[in-house]
Amino acid sequence: MPPEPGLTGRPQQPGPPRSSSPRPGELDDERRALWSLIADGPRRAQARVPLVDDDGRLLGPFGLMLLSPRIGTAVQSVGAALRFDEDLPARLRELAVLTVAAAVRSEFEWTAHEAAALEAGARPAQLQDLLDGRPPAGLTPAEEVGLQVVRALLARHTLDDPLFAQASGVLGTPGLAALVWLVGYYEMLATALATFRPGPGPRLTGGPGARSGASGRSRRASSVPGTNLTCGGRRGEAAMTTADDRATDVPAGTRTPRVLDRDQLSDRVLTLPNLLSVLRLLGVPLFLWLLLGPHADGWAIVVLAVSGFTDWADGKLARALGQSSRLGALLDPAADRLYIVATLVALAIREVVPLWVVLVLLGRELVLGLTLLLLRRAGWPPLQVHYLGKAATFLLLYAFPLLLLADGDNPVAAVAQPIAYALTVWGAALYVLAGVLYVVQAVGLLTGDRRAGATR
Repeated sequence: MPPEPGLTGRPQQPGPPRSSSPRPGELDDERRALWSLIADGPRRAQARVPLVDDDGRLLGPFGLMLLSPRIGTAVQSVGAALRFDEDLPARLRELAVLTVAAAVRSEFEWTAHEAAALEAGARPAQLQDLLDGRPPAGLTPAEEVGLQVVRALLARHTLDDPLFAQASGVLGTPGLAALVWLVGYYEMLATALATFRPGPGPRLTGGPGARSGASGRSRRASSVPGTNLTCGGRRGEAAMTTADDRATDVPAGTRTPRVLDRDQLSDRVLTLPNLLSVLRLLGVPLFLWLLLGPHADGWAIVVLAVSGFTDWADGKLARALGQSSRLGALLDPAADRLYIVATLVALAIREVVPLWVVLVLLGRELVLGLTLLLLRRAGWPPLQVHYLGKAATFLLLYAFPLLLLADGDNPVAAVAQPIAYALTVWGAALYVLAGVLYVVQAVGLLTGDRRAGATR
């Protein structure tokens, strides 16, 4: 996804270059190991901008890490941990980085994270607000608090007690800690970039300064609408991947850096995590038949347990294998909801759970489904999964098999009954609360859109 061409006031490098990164063939063993860690490591699959140029030189702060390889190795490890940390939602993380980049006028970091922010669901108008020094409209409550934290840290390098308490409550301690470290890390990179000025950063096609008339290999590549150059860095293998609907042009005479585009992974269908999700979905009719046909409760519990395991495994495998996909993001919550709805209906038919539990939870699903439809119509992606929603699903998927065990007149049922009822009440309460939070976030996005439209 190229940068948004309508944005104005992007940061620019403060002066002429003071340093340049060496070619891979000029590196000693220690620096060569660091080069490989950056250019061929996890960053490569996630990068939204080039990490190396056509000659294999590391770009931006990555090249500066070679100045002191021992420290550079530690710095890049910290950056990788923060960049791919899961304690912060992706959109909040990218907006936080862009807030830092805009405040300290870091051209490289803005360019590096602008496309990632748009991909995570940020709006061009929100990025323009950051460039203009305004709080963006249409943020979720967590994002509003998170960006307040970022601005306070940039201004005062600390948080006052009320903001600290609010951020701890909204983001959680791990999320707040990740955000504080994130701000410090990107301030550090900006300071290094401003001091050493390593030369031109990644020039994403379509951004400021891009013009038609590119020649040779760069022009041929950019003549295909919606494409970015894709390559494995030093190996020199060129490929094309669709990323956006706009044509991409490169300034004439510019050596085009190359980047591995994550979009080529995001549309994959045949992945191991997706297969696990499909198997989980196929287990729903089997689960219903076992409950309502032969009343084989034991086997139904086994199916539910296997479903819970695959729910855990597909997410782990997607992250470990780099196989996260748009299809997986749809299948995973769909399977969770289908199991909850199917179990509720089956247990209600067998009169194992009271009718009010069924009505409350199904009502929540109906309201949330309508909310997601409104978001889709407004052009917003699905909401980030809230930890309360995950906790509620976890409790309910444990409560349901215990309710089956409690449906009897034996010692096992006597033990399972109070635990099952407690988990059901707690899970239902959290499930509804998570639904309320999702609706509040959606209302904030939709009303923010209207406010932003009224001011433009």
